[in-house]
Amino acid sequence: MGGIFTGRLREAGSRTFVVDIAPPQQERGPCLAADVTAPGPEPAAAVGHADLVLLADTPSGRAGMVAELATHAPGVEHVGLNPLFAPAAGMAGRPVVAVVTRDGPGVAALLRLVERVGGRPVRLRPRSTTGRPQPPRP
Repeated sequence: MGGIFTGRLREAGSRTFVVDIAPPQQERGPCLAADVTAPGPEPAAAVGHADLVLLADTPSGRAGMVAELATHAPGVEHVGLNPLFAPAAGMAGRPVVAVVTRDGPGVAALLRLVERVGGRPVRLRPRSTTGRPQPPRP
């Protein structure tokens, strides 16, 4: 799923760095083979100087990486994107859940990019300690 967003970011002129347990063979940018669902300090250190980290995976899988980022890269913005459609369906008019875990101007720019390419961002806060999703703040 991350490839959908990586390609759009590159088309918009952003530099990207991919962290994936099995980076696609066609990946043409810098990447690190690592499991973000069981992260160690290496993935967090690899993105520690980023402006923004996009976590394009399942919500349950990103919790560990969010904790690593908070520890090793506390100033870096991060957001999880989860498209609610199959990649072959295309993004036009389709919802993309955005779970913002560290907000900032980079997150806002990314969500505007999703809108510009036809996606419909649905912004949510991370899960609460009760396990229920929290609605966005007004």
